[in-house]
Amino acid sequence: MAGLMSVVAMGVDGMLPALAEMRVDLAVAQASDMQYVVLVLFLGLSAGQLVCGPAADRYGRKPVIAVGFAIFVVGCVVSSLATSLGMMLIGRVIQGLGAAAPRVVSMAMVRDRYEGRELARVNSFVTTTFILVPMIAPSIGQVVTWVFGWRAIFLFFAGIGLCSTVWLLWRQAETLPKNKRQPLSFKGVGRAFHECISHPDSWPFVVALGLVFSPLFAYLGNAQHIFGVLYGQPVWFPVLFGALASTVGLASLVNAKWVMRWGSHRLVGNALLVLSGLAITYGLMRWWWPEIDQLVVTYVWMGMSFFTFGLLFGNLMALSLQPLGHMAGVASALMSTLTNLIATAIGAAIGHFLIHDISGMVWGTAACALAAYGITHRIRRKSTHTPASVS
Repeated sequence: MAGLMSVVAMGVDGMLPALAEMRVDLAVAQASDMQYVVLVLFLGLSAGQLVCGPAADRYGRKPVIAVGFAIFVVGCVVSSLATSLGMMLIGRVIQGLGAAAPRVVSMAMVRDRYEGRELARVNSFVTTTFILVPMIAPSIGQVVTWVFGWRAIFLFFAGIGLCSTVWLLWRQAETLPKNKRQPLSFKGVGRAFHECISHPDSWPFVVALGLVFSPLFAYLGNAQHIFGVLYGQPVWFPVLFGALASTVGLASLVNAKWVMRWGSHRLVGNALLVLSGLAITYGLMRWWWPEIDQLVVTYVWMGMSFFTFGLLFGNLMALSLQPLGHMAGVASALMSTLTNLIATAIGAAIGHFLIHDISGMVWGTAACALAAYGITHRIRRKSTHTPASVS
């Protein structure tokens, strides 16, 4: 499952070191426009997941993932041949459409097997393994760019997709037996989507996950600009990026133990408070003492914030899916679609404020964390009055 989800991470993080070279070859005037090479992938994911989720409930998990990988490879070829930013974005959207299958169906496969705190625990282990890819992907992308040029990166992605497909078909058993598959109809899918959106114990966590992802999306789209331009460390970018990713993996590993002791609701509430508190504190420090805006100080704030992100991702995913186990494919598809749409829109807005300094990301993180805390407050408070065995 971690390998399937890693294809998306490699498609995002592996190309970040090449954005500057891409901008020159594709004649892109505005530096901020290059963030769309990252963000449009998530738009393709959002659209593709709406199809992949219901299809996975109807035809099974493995066939849908195999078709998705084929589409992903086509998108990689289009991007490798791009001669303009528009053609590049088309290829990236196609990659997103294809990557939607392994992204959403892998979540459904985990939900097929586990529930409750055990679901959150397994999600944490998957995330821990998955996070190794962002740690090494920029270094791989930089080496490929230096040796073969940036176009070869997308062919490298295509090769990873093909290898993942073979591994899935050979080693992974189907988790949805035929007697549990749902008929595919627009009316039935519409009812399932309506239940996902309106379920009072699910939608607050879906929105919260989108809000939490927003500053992370802004960071992904502008990481090379932040470290390479704002702080003047282009050569060290892969190392700085990978070290931050390791804090998310460490938090996910720690969360696998913490969630069994304290539960997802309490961890989510505390983590959101810490995330917002860190951002507000650093924002006020930068306002009072502008000279504190140094790479070391910003990196410490990022490291602590990313550790908090690692505590939030697995728990918010588990809490949003927990009430919808009877339609895990549709539920995980809609959850991922809504979170991607929210995060892409807000993340792009935050990204446009990162041209001159890091302030946009600092205050954007604070606002998103506080909003997520408020949206989930009612359901988290209700859980404290529920017996521990049930919650």
